[in-house]
Order: sequence, then C-alpha cells, then structure tokens
Amino acid sequence: MMDGNSLITTDKFLNDDSKADIVMDVAEAVVTEENKFTDTDVAVNTDNAQSVGTPLFQKLSRSNENKNILEYNPNSMDISKYNELSEQDVNSKINYSDAASYWSEVPPTVDGMLGGFARISSADIKGSETFLKSLFNRKDKPGRARCVDCGAGIGRITKRLLQRHFGKVDMVEQSRKFTDTARENFADNPKLGEIYCMGLQDFAPAEAVYDVIWVQWVIIYLPDADLVAFFRRMGRALKPNGMLVVKDNFTSGELNDPNSIIFDEQDSSVTRPMEYIVELATKKAGLQLLRTTLQKNFPKHLFKVYMLAFRPADQCSL
Repeated sequence: MMDGNSLITTDKFLNDDSKADIVMDVAEAVVTEENKFTDTDVAVNTDNAQSVGTPLFQKLSRSNENKNILEYNPNSMDISKYNELSEQDVNSKINYSDAASYWSEVPPTVDGMLGGFARISSADIKGSETFLKSLFNRKDKPGRARCVDCGAGIGRITKRLLQRHFGKVDMVEQSRKFTDTARENFADNPKLGEIYCMGLQDFAPAEAVYDVIWVQWVIIYLPDADLVAFFRRMGRALKPNGMLVVKDNFTSGELNDPNSIIFDEQDSSVTRPMEYIVELATKKAGLQLLRTTLQKNFPKHLFKVYMLAFRPADQCSL
C-alpha cells in the first residue's frame, strides 16, 4: 500500500545506475478550498456532471466498485498475464472509427473535453505544472523552445499550461470540430505552432523537433502495436534532453483478473495497468522511465492518475 508521502523506486524498469534518480512521488498540487475542482474558464453544472460523463470518467466510477484503484507495485504482477489478456480481449476490439464517431457528438468545451468533470481542470493543471517544473529542475532538463500537445482537443492544456512554458506549441487532434475551436481560441496567439488534424496512430513528426511531447488521456485509444509504434516515433522526434510525458488513468487488480484491462465499447477505449504501459514503453519502444508522479486532488471515486516522463534509452546516462 502506498500513501501520499511514499517514495517508491521503480526498480523493475531501471538499470542500476539510474535507480537513485528515479522515484515515484506525489505532485504538490496545492488547491485551496475556494478553487478545488473548479475551472475559471467554464461554469460547471455539477448536478449534471455524472450524467454527461464520457467513458473516460464513467468507467472510473465503475472500477471503484470492483476495487481496481491503482496501487502501484512494479514487482507485484506478471506482465505476461497482461500481455495475454490484452492480445486476446482488447486490441482486436479497438476501432478508430467508433472512437471518432463517439467524440463527434461531444461539445467543443472544457466540460466536453473532461466528460462533465470540468471542475477537475484546475487541479489537473496545477499537478501537471508541478510535474513539468520538476523536469525543468533536472540537470539534464529539456529545452523550452517547442512542445506538442497530443490529443489536444480544444487546446485546454496548451492554453492553461504549455504555452506558458514553451516558445511554440503544436497540437495533434483527430476531431476537425475540436481543431477548429482551438484555432478560434488561439487566434493571433504567437505561441500556437502547427495544428495537425489526425489521430496519434498517423502522427509522424520529423526527427529532433520537440523538447517535450505531452500526451494526456489519449493512449487509451491506441491498441498495443500502434502505441508502441507511436512511442518509437515520439522518441525519435525528441531533441537531446527532450522528454515524452504521458498522463493518464490506470487500472490494477489481481493476477489473471480480466477487469485489470478494461475495454469500453461506448468510445472504443482501453484502460490498462501502469506497469503494462511502462513495459510497452521501455521493453518494446526503447524508452527509459525517468519519473512517475501521482496527481493529487481528484475525486476519490476516479482512478488514480499518474504522470510518467520518458526519454529514449540511448540518450540516458549509463
């Protein structure tokens, strides 16, 4: 069991020389009583939040009933069991067209992007900013020239976080409705770079163009093979000292428990254990895990959300 002050080295995924520098810690996302679970950009109808929630958050409430809240112990699970479950039960079910169809019905608002949970936006941004600043405080810190927001939606994260820390921010988003809204929101904003209207499975930037690649609440739409390929392409797209940040919700559970990998038919998404994602990134995509941090101040009935920072293994000190 991990409490909020625990420091856990992720030994399973690190070489001996890296272990001392890689810890799991808790984001110091300080949220006052006045602004907890609120967003200054949107008026929130909290009575309606549960009913309009997207699968991204609806499934989290269901998982709590199954006690699949993440308790991360990198030595507690046999990853081959997850490989077997995922290969047989999940990857063949993910359908990009179904996911696109689902999101075509979602309004281009902060509340829409967060499935009726716009009230968590401020806590989310505070946690992300604390995590990003911790990366900038490293000796091998990334630059601040260019970032890309993957799965950007209408640009919520770009607006409230990334544009304040980078000279230019590109966006990748598969929904034309969302990218059109983002263009309107960032009209005449010199921080906005390119907007790529495509899915992450098709995003293939040039080599060494980004200091940070930010990927939040979107890997759930990629089957394993496409996710590994995406991780590999992003590794090549990073500048020296660049970092790939993944922020998402994760499942857990007992060995051989089919609920450990959850497929949602409504939006054709899959939520996996964090161990499983780290395994794909480190063992199959050539990345190395640098830091993992828990997001604080989210409603307790949601899955725990973690931020993971990766870098190509061949750029890490051995």
